[in-house]
Amino acid sequence: MASVYEKAGKWYLRWKGPDGRWRDQVSTTRSKTEARRLAGELERRAERQRLGLEPLPTDTSMTLGRLCEWWLRERCPRSSVYRERSRLRRHILERPLGALPLTTVTAAPIEERQREMERAGLARSYVNGLRRVLHTVFAEPKCAYVTLRAEGAPSARCRA
Repeated sequence: MASVYEKAGKWYLRWKGPDGRWRDQVSTTRSKTEARRLAGELERRAERQRLGLEPLPTDTSMTLGRLCEWWLRERCPRSSVYRERSRLRRHILERPLGALPLTTVTAAPIEERQREMERAGLARSYVNGLRRVLHTVFAEPKCAYVTLRAEGAPSARCRA
């Protein structure tokens, strides 16, 4: 259920988003009643999106592979580019996982890939290295894939 709270003289809205996670957002409303109404609308829209009645508000053309390639070009430390490019190419980019739209990437397909790697006899430390790199790919730019422009460059809001 959506809720509101006041912080530093502003009303914040709290609701469960289309992915099932709680979201907080500052609003420009002047009263608690107005903020409650707005939070309720946001939660109803998110529920319709969860049920598939409305489209999700994300760029579905961005794939995990494109995000990894962008990260290698723009964010990966120079001394690690060769090693990480090789690791991502072998285990993400040249696999069906790399073609997945970011909207469908969850922990499940990544964990499945890691189990495949373990069954193939790869060392646990190597598998954990892929996990670390993928975590960094998603966490490095705080704006992640949401604000990546179509040409693959981060928007001005991303930290350099």
